[in-house]
Amino acid sequence: MKRQEGGPVYVVDELRGIRGLKLDIVRYEGQIATLRSASLHVTARPQEGGKGTPETDTIGNYVAKIAEMNETLLKKIVDCQARIMEVEEEIDKLPANYRQVLRLRYFEGMAWKAIPKVMNYTRQHCERIHSYALEEIRNKTIKCGEMLQKKAL
Repeated sequence: MKRQEGGPVYVVDELRGIRGLKLDIVRYEGQIATLRSASLHVTARPQEGGKGTPETDTIGNYVAKIAEMNETLLKKIVDCQARIMEVEEEIDKLPANYRQVLRLRYFEGMAWKAIPKVMNYTRQHCERIHSYALEEIRNKTIKCGEMLQKKAL
């Protein structure tokens, strides 16, 4: 299991945030597209003396701001994608029905009412599978944390 800035990755916590991360990526990509579009519509305004200075060069300032925001948003996208990949790696280690329930619930954002229809199980059974899957992930996280502590000693 990989480490992040705050310590080990807690997959169960990350799972709950997957849908939000995916929505963040879409939002960031939209913001980048808006910035790029806006940068195409910037027009030059004549400055006194014919040339812009760093203080009065509005186009230069605007382009610099766009570049800075673009870089920040791209870093956020990469971070979100990395977190999603870490969670997917852990989910891929689970049995097929565990993976399916977790992906439908967290990646697709399906309601509990819809998941049993897709899986051909009762709702109660789907919720039980979900509980087993989360418990298995928690157990792996705990074992990994214990191994990391032993290595540190």
